[in-house]
Amino acid sequence: MSKEDEEGSDFARALQVSSGTTLGMVTTAAMQLNLFEIIAKASTVNGTSPFGHDAKRLSPDDIVAHLPTQNPTAPAMLERILRFLAANSILNRIVVAGEDGKEKSLYGLTSVCKYYVSDEDGVSLAPTLVMIHDKVMIDSWYVLMSCSLFKLFRYA
Repeated sequence: MSKEDEEGSDFARALQVSSGTTLGMVTTAAMQLNLFEIIAKASTVNGTSPFGHDAKRLSPDDIVAHLPTQNPTAPAMLERILRFLAANSILNRIVVAGEDGKEKSLYGLTSVCKYYVSDEDGVSLAPTLVMIHDKVMIDSWYVLMSCSLFKLFRYA
């Protein structure tokens, strides 16, 4: 690997570490909105798996129709969440021409999502993800430095 490639790779990793909580928090928001379950239920037709490139994909408008909101800007706000998840390979995204001739995005579940969608026994990683990103858990990280320094200096 060239020095330039290595620096680019290091920079990308530094950015990833810097924004590490973002993906978890956006995924948690998607869980709380039940987005993965909505897409999975709509994608499971004729016995096909809801995961992967063969599954049916939904537009933000299709998904919002399953949410308890009347907010006319909900599809646009949801699009930002969906696009971020697709950019991080949690969802897949294709762009198609809409009926009005404008481009529209359709989103489907990747194989990663099978861990976020309830299986036949009702089990998934969703509660774990929500717990890890709960406000109480996140707030505890803010005292890590002071607790660590207290312990370090106390025993020095």
